Amino acid sequence: MAVHWSYQLGIFFFCTVLATAQTFNLKEYKALVLPAGVLIITLSILLWEHNIEFMVQIVQVLPPFLLALEAGLPLLLLVVAYLRGIGGVGK
Repeated sequence: MAVHWSYQLGIFFFCTVLATAQTFNLKEYKALVLPAGVLIITLSILLWEHNIEFMVQIVQVLPPFLLALEAGLPLLLLVVAYLRGIGGVGK
C-alpha cells in the first residue's frame, strides 16, 4: 500500500512541477523541484499540528468542495456548450 502512495505522490508532484514550469514558460522544470518540495513539506508542517486536525478538515471541508468541483463544473460547461450551440445529436 505504501508503494502505491509513493508512486502516486511522485506522479502528482511531477505533474505539479511540470505544469508550473509550463505556465511560466520555463525551459526546464528541474529548477522548480527543490522549491516545490520545500514548500510542500513546510506547508504540511505549518497547516496541521496534529493528524486529527487534518482528518477533521478533510471530513468537513473537502466534501462541499468536491461536490462543487465534480458536479458544478461539468454542469457549468454543459450550460456554456448549450448556449454556444456546441455539440448535440446528429452534427
